[in-house]
Amino acid sequence: MINILKYLLLLVVSVWLGIKISQDPGHVLIQYNHLNIETTLWFLVLILFAIFTLIVFLANITKYMTQLFFCLKSSVKPDKLGRSHKLCLQGIRSLLGNNWPQAENAFTKAEKDNPNLLSTLASIFSSSQYDLDKMNEHLKDAYVRYASDTNTILIIHAHILMQLGNFSDSLRKVKLLPVKEQNKPEALVVLLRCNMELENWEELGNSIAKYKKIKALDISDINKFEIRYILEALDISDKKEINKIWKNSSAEVKNSIEVFNKYIDRLLALGETKKAKNELEQFIPVNNDLPLINKYIKIDNNKTKILNNLINWLELNPRNENIIIGIARTYNDTGEKNKAVEYYEKIVNSCSLTIKLELMELYKSLNLSEQASQVYKKILINISKDEK
Repeated sequence: MINILKYLLLLVVSVWLGIKISQDPGHVLIQYNHLNIETTLWFLVLILFAIFTLIVFLANITKYMTQLFFCLKSSVKPDKLGRSHKLCLQGIRSLLGNNWPQAENAFTKAEKDNPNLLSTLASIFSSSQYDLDKMNEHLKDAYVRYASDTNTILIIHAHILMQLGNFSDSLRKVKLLPVKEQNKPEALVVLLRCNMELENWEELGNSIAKYKKIKALDISDINKFEIRYILEALDISDKKEINKIWKNSSAEVKNSIEVFNKYIDRLLALGETKKAKNELEQFIPVNNDLPLINKYIKIDNNKTKILNNLINWLELNPRNENIIIGIARTYNDTGEKNKAVEYYEKIVNSCSLTIKLELMELYKSLNLSEQASQVYKKILINISKDEK
């Protein structure tokens, strides 16, 4: 607003001056020694305006070139403080894998760029390996001397406490950070590990969701936390919550045999038999887990449909022993013992002792003593090999 008033005033003065000059142009005489310069007032005003414009232009050019010079100068020299912080974070990440020498090396390099704070952090870190009292002294001093870097010190403190197994205190340190800092990778790692160890399942789930968004940790590491969380969360959740958990889980976690088994068990416990059956029919063709196949053949009284599905899956993977065992057991359950024998015999030489015992009992029920005896001999051979 002030600039607009200035420009408006300048415009009014210029118009007024132009009118006055046009009414009485007059003349200007400049004498210097033997030099005389005479011109109209109008021309003199134009000359002065041009000189003023040139001076402003030169001043702006000088200012711009000065700024450009300092920008180029700063871009050539490395940002030592920024580099020291990067090295500091490398040291923190090394703590995650319990790699003490690598972390100490990162802090030592950072000390060259920021000797005051970073040397203190290195001392804190180094002393934590052998002298906790000394570490606490360093920390107490650091919190007082470097108040502006409190967040960095808190992160280091939390990671060291976590590595020492003091998960409660480590979690408390992270929660002293501002919310924005708590959502950064170095803090979220502490939240993930500590909440898992302290069995704070709801908070662990929240931390996993935040960490997935920033994608700062290797996906396999995230999956480890997520698998542990889901295994525990499924046990204490109702139908609605289970559906929500499963929907939000990653494909990698859903394909975990352990997690999927737990999921099916919970569905069956809550009476969701139809849903469990549908889930099994999608999962088994890809992951032929025997415990899951055993659940599937027991889940429905319609054995004909189950047999048809198992036989179709076997056509896709003819040598899959788990599917063959599932077919044999289903035929045995329906009383078609001869068909069961047919499938058991396909794998008798490579199957486990449990399956051999099932076949032997089946032979006995069919009064096939000689075949039962042959299987018994195979069992004895397997046992003797195991003992050796």
